[in-house]
Amino acid sequence: MKTKEIFQLIDELSQIKKIDKEIIKENLAFALEKAYLKEFPEANLKIEIDLEKEKIKMWEEKLVIDDSNESDMDDDREITLSDALKYSSSAKIGSEVKIPIEIDSLDRRVAVHVQQVFSQKISEQSNTVIYKNWHDKIGTNIRAKVENNSQRYIEVELGDTKGALLKQYQIPGEQIKIGGSYTFYIKDVKEQTKGWPIILSRNDVNLVKNLLIEFIPEIKDGTIEIKGIARVPGFKTKIAVKSNVEGVDPIGTCVGPNGSRVKEIIKLIGGEFVDIILWDEDPKQFLVNACAPESLIGVEITDDEESSDGLHKYVTLVVDDKSLAKVIGKNGMNIKLISKLTNWSIDVVEESIAIEDKINYELVGHLVPIKPSAKKEFFNVSLSKPKNNNNNKQRNVVKIDDDEEFVYMPTNHNTFEINDEDIESLINFTSAPKKEKEIDINLDLEEIYEKDKKNLTGPKHKKAKNKSKSDVDSDVNNLFEEFGDITENFLSENENDDLEDVGSDNLELDEE
Repeated sequence: MKTKEIFQLIDELSQIKKIDKEIIKENLAFALEKAYLKEFPEANLKIEIDLEKEKIKMWEEKLVIDDSNESDMDDDREITLSDALKYSSSAKIGSEVKIPIEIDSLDRRVAVHVQQVFSQKISEQSNTVIYKNWHDKIGTNIRAKVENNSQRYIEVELGDTKGALLKQYQIPGEQIKIGGSYTFYIKDVKEQTKGWPIILSRNDVNLVKNLLIEFIPEIKDGTIEIKGIARVPGFKTKIAVKSNVEGVDPIGTCVGPNGSRVKEIIKLIGGEFVDIILWDEDPKQFLVNACAPESLIGVEITDDEESSDGLHKYVTLVVDDKSLAKVIGKNGMNIKLISKLTNWSIDVVEESIAIEDKINYELVGHLVPIKPSAKKEFFNVSLSKPKNNNNNKQRNVVKIDDDEEFVYMPTNHNTFEINDEDIESLINFTSAPKKEKEIDINLDLEEIYEKDKKNLTGPKHKKAKNKSKSDVDSDVNNLFEEFGDITENFLSENENDDLEDVGSDNLELDEE
């Protein structure tokens, strides 16, 4: 061990680890003492370290005895007078003499042990400093780069230290790339002696909550309040919001112009869906909002008598057989999210089962999902391969779900846009083979007759102009029957869950 190198190390550690030099000096003295006493456990060792003069003094103190007692001498604690005089001319029997130890000439085993103990002490001290500096940041988000990806955890560069993203705190199926920049939630800062003390998370629900506060100023200033948030990492996050200021649309504000705010949040959580719903103080209305676009027939709510706070409830949702699977969701994820959002135990049954089991439910069919004013949003929906209709004519079909298909389009179209400025459901596109015509399903037959008489009857029908109003009404009814029951309720019922299959760039908005 070279003294000069030791003091260079002290300077570097002080700068890099942000540890005071006096603390490093104390740890070095401890390491020297520990290592030396391991080899000479009975030695009476003394150590002095001078940072200014960059000097380290080590010595053993021994008792001077008469040379005649040399045979009974304790070599670790005693020294004969003749040997003591070699170190001090004033040595005498009964006094103590200092036997100097040269740092540079320490045995290799001692030097290695000094290094091990010193490194451990510095690591402990460094983690103590990190704990003090980072402890107040628990519960916040941080943007950082990934440095290494091991089997046990992912190392994240945090400037003066590193963070650890353990397996249990990663988003299922997410591919973390080395060198990539990600947003992490600081879950914990441990006061430990080794390893990375900062524990990060990508699957914590508070990661999304912090992003909402970051990207939506109205949440930060209290205009909009997050009443509940539930997350199944890698699948979907449901958020219940309310407005504290009259006239402010909480859902539209959170979504942002053309979905800009929510899209940015979705990007930062790996494409996970974000579903924003309107909170209501009426539990039944809130459940209706949370299950939209699916309709509920009835709701039974009972209090949990064992709940200490009296807030936990047992809920039974009664639905028709058509809505059962969608309310439950794939692998039960949708109802799991609603249960997390409300903190209630929720069961879903068909109406026939509810009647058979004599469930005392309250009808809620009169309650409709409360939706703020519609916002202008667009979604790109890919089309499936062309299929043949009953007339053996080729057509394109918008595939929304494996089991259902609707909204038919001419074969020359590959995508369409859903414009929800004035209506709350999809726009149905129909036309002759070479011409596209939009039909607003909310328009009544009178408006269709007045505006679109010529187009609806089709250019290839020469006698279309002579048709009566009742004939046109009949044509329109037949047209709707041909394309199936494409009603506003049907479309809104299927919109939210079915759009999940389209891709992560498509937002889910309960208000549509």
